[in-house]
Amino acid sequence: KDGALVAFGQRFKAVAADRFMGQAAGLELYFPPVGAAGLQEVHIIRDGRDAEVCRRVVPPTGANLAEFAGTYYSDELDATCTLASREGRLTVQILHDPPTPLDMVKPDVFVADQGLVLRFEREGGAVARASVQAGRVTNLVFVRR
Repeated sequence: KDGALVAFGQRFKAVAADRFMGQAAGLELYFPPVGAAGLQEVHIIRDGRDAEVCRRVVPPTGANLAEFAGTYYSDELDATCTLASREGRLTVQILHDPPTPLDMVKPDVFVADQGLVLRFEREGGAVARASVQAGRVTNLVFVRR
């Protein structure tokens, strides 16, 4: 924005073509050349420590979303939730609530705007269960039926 990169609620000034310094001292972003996998990385360097490496997530296609679609059941809650692919996005519907859209933030991890986090676990390559986190509720397991 206006010649600056904005991230983490602050502006970063370009100090090189691939490096940005934050307004807060000790925060730097480095964008190395795109690797063989073709995915951009950003290295977040705080106070000169080892970089935290983040890779761009490839948004799932409708076919990929079908891997997650289905009915999931929680023994703990005795409740069912339904995941579906709608208009190119994964949605979750719990009981009779309206479907909530989810966004992939990394492979097998989706979030909703309200702070709901679903982490999918696989067995033999197939999605088997989802662990749900919502506020103070953590590791609530829903098994795929």
